Amino acid sequence: MPARHLIIGGGTAGLNAIRTIREEERMRGADPSEITLVSAERPYSRMVLPYYLGGTISESHVYTAPPASLTAWKVKALVGRKAKALDPAARTLTLDDDAKVEFDDCLIATGSRAAKAPIPGADGPGSTVSGPSTRPRTWWPASRRVAAWSWSGPASSRSRS
Repeated sequence: MPARHLIIGGGTAGLNAIRTIREEERMRGADPSEITLVSAERPYSRMVLPYYLGGTISESHVYTAPPASLTAWKVKALVGRKAKALDPAARTLTLDDDAKVEFDDCLIATGSRAAKAPIPGADGPGSTVSGPSTRPRTWWPASRRVAAWSWSGPASSRSRS
């Protein structure tokens, strides 16, 4: 029985996962696995939105995986659907209409939101937030704590480097 991959999120990470799975299968000469994509929105590139809104690219360049591409990649696309509950032990995802999707492995690639840095001046006039997380991400490599934020705005005289 072929592997059943579940990818939640149709952004860059989710689509790169689909492409990588298919590329690996081609390189190994393996039969295609089952891939199910659950995405609340049509897959599009958030990075090119300023260019589209500024009129330098057409709308067709915003969407990264039109239905024809997903069909060609043999992806069961559940676009416009939302994940309601994930049960890793039972390997099932419950959708917004209570339908179930079974999987062998699951990638949650739903994106992120930016957060303001907790430093003086971060919420002042002219400050903008752009970054990868809603809160600092913390890693514990070699027993050292490393937290990363992404923030742009006026420099504070009290900020630390």
